[in-house]
Amino acid sequence: MILSRIAQALKTQNWLAVAIELLIVILGVVIGFQFTAWNSDRQREARDSQLIERLVRDLTAMREAHEATLPDYERTYDGWIDLLRALETCEPLDTTQGDIRYALARYQRTQAPPIYRAAFDEMRAAGAFSSLANADLQDAIATFFATLERATIIEGAGRMDQLATARMLWPRFAFSMVEDDIDAVGDDEIDVPAAANTIAFIDVPAHCDDLELRGVVWEMADINRDGYYESLQSLEEIDAILAALEEATQ
Repeated sequence: MILSRIAQALKTQNWLAVAIELLIVILGVVIGFQFTAWNSDRQREARDSQLIERLVRDLTAMREAHEATLPDYERTYDGWIDLLRALETCEPLDTTQGDIRYALARYQRTQAPPIYRAAFDEMRAAGAFSSLANADLQDAIATFFATLERATIIEGAGRMDQLATARMLWPRFAFSMVEDDIDAVGDDEIDVPAAANTIAFIDVPAHCDDLELRGVVWEMADINRDGYYESLQSLEEIDAILAALEEATQ
């Protein structure tokens, strides 16, 4: 319809009408482009907001997982240290009780908390990090996940070292199985891992001069101490990122 009016105006050489009609066409095209761009920006902002919300949920879940490891690391470390001190003083030790039993039952368990990175990977692939104007925050998030990946690789190597260390430990122990009823092994109530019905006994006075055994026990304690402080560091990094994300999205 507009084209027919422009054609008619050209025939009659009505240049003012031609200019007005052309202006209407140009304005329509510009407004159309502006609306399309506005709608695209709106959709991108909604997508970025959803990805950031998912990233916050992932970080919160990892924070809970790291926090949950702290009592296990601490108690396992205490158990190995109790055994080391008993070897140093050459005093008999009941390995069926408390932290000692907990440490001996838990040594095989994988320590690394889970990594939730689906939202991070999607944000990076979609270029959604550009919505975070804080460049330091972008770097902190990327560094945190890269550190987790490296820690997973190191954890695998450390796991092999731990098993190799344990193979030097176990010849000094005598193992026994008890009924599923945990009370059969003692009066104190302890939360032990799945292998709770496996009890390890050691004659401490007979091994107190065994320096290799002391080194092995210390290595097992050190593994848990390192895990404890790594989890603490991860908690600090996650808390800093969550605080920065909250400030950036307000």
